[in-house]
Amino acid sequence: MSREGLLDQEVEEGGRRRRVYSLTASGQEALESWLKTPPGEVFEMRDMAVLQLFFSEFTSTAELTKLAEDQVRLHKERLAVYRAIIEHNEGREGAARRMAPLALGVRMTTACLEFWSDIAENPPPGRE
Repeated sequence: MSREGLLDQEVEEGGRRRRVYSLTASGQEALESWLKTPPGEVFEMRDMAVLQLFFSEFTSTAELTKLAEDQVRLHKERLAVYRAIIEHNEGREGAARRMAPLALGVRMTTACLEFWSDIAENPPPGRE
């Protein structure tokens, strides 16, 4: 995006030599244009665990339960991270719109946690 003239780049001289980017006037125009254009598509979930669940008729109930319990652990960890981010940004001026996607992430992760908890507790019948 820098090469296209949409961003200016500033590199710190010392320390970690971080790169700090800022929008150029052209970048601001491009961002505003992009924001006015709805994507016209719905989120598509691609999840390896869901794919494994789909094919779980070829594994034992114990293995399926193990998969579900691992997903429960992972979703609990993700929720903890999301909650820490929310807490860190609580009361920050102008953060409400930036935090809205995180609220979606919390809802989706909560739904996944409930789903996998149910699978772990009540695995669909199949091969023992």
